Amino acid sequence: MKKIIVIPLLLIFIGCSKPIEKKYDKASEAEDLLAIRKEIKVYDYKVLKWQLSFLKSIKEDLSGKRYQEMLANGQERWNDTLAKRKSNLEEQKQKEEEALKKQKIKLFCNIKWGMYYYKPDYLDVHPDAVESNPELAAKAFKLDPNNSWIMFYEDGTCDVKFYDPKKTHNCSWELTDEGIVFSHGWKDEKRGSIKNKTTFKIIKLGDENFNVTEVEESISLVLKSELRMRKIG
Repeated sequence: MKKIIVIPLLLIFIGCSKPIEKKYDKASEAEDLLAIRKEIKVYDYKVLKWQLSFLKSIKEDLSGKRYQEMLANGQERWNDTLAKRKSNLEEQKQKEEEALKKQKIKLFCNIKWGMYYYKPDYLDVHPDAVESNPELAAKAFKLDPNNSWIMFYEDGTCDVKFYDPKKTHNCSWELTDEGIVFSHGWKDEKRGSIKNKTTFKIIKLGDENFNVTEVEESISLVLKSELRMRKIG
C-alpha cells in the first residue's frame, strides 16, 4: 500500500515543477525555453536568453545549471552593465560640459571689458525725461569704459575698476550654471571691505560685446542691474 501511495505523489511533484526550475539540457533546450517564455515576463526572458548566449560564448559548462539560476545571474550582470553604461555616459557628459565651459571661459578671459552702460533696477531714472536728475541719470546709465572695466583671468581671478580710476579691486570668480559667480563679492585692496555674493548672469557674449545682469545678494536683499560692456583691450 505504501508503494501505491508514494508513486502517485512523486508524479504529482514532478508534474508541478516549473519550467524555469528545470536543469539545462541541450537536447530539450528549445522546448524548455518555449515553456519558460510562457511563464516569465518578456524582459526576464530576454535577459535569460542573453545570459545563456553569453555562457555558451565563454564555453561555460551548463550541465547541472538551472534556468532560474542563470536568470538570476543574468539579471545581476545586466544591472551591472546598465550601471556601467550610465556611469560612462555621465562621465562623457561631464567631459563635454567641462570642454564647453573652458571654451566659454576663453571668450571673456584676458580681455579688458569696458563698462559703458549700467542701470540698477531699483533706480527709476529716465535720462531723456525733463524731471530726471541729470547727474543721477549719468551715473545710472553712462560709464566711462576707461575708468570702469573688468578683466578676467583663467586662474579664477579678475581685476576691476568702477567709477574711481585710482582704485583697483580684485576678487575670485567661477563659471557656474548661474553665470559668473563672485563668491565673496568685490574686495577693496585698501579698505579690505567685502560685499555680498555677486553674480553676472550672461545675456550676450560676443567678440566685441559682453552684456550681463548683475545680481547682488545679501541676507535680506537682492539687487539687480543691467550692465553692458565692450572690448577695450
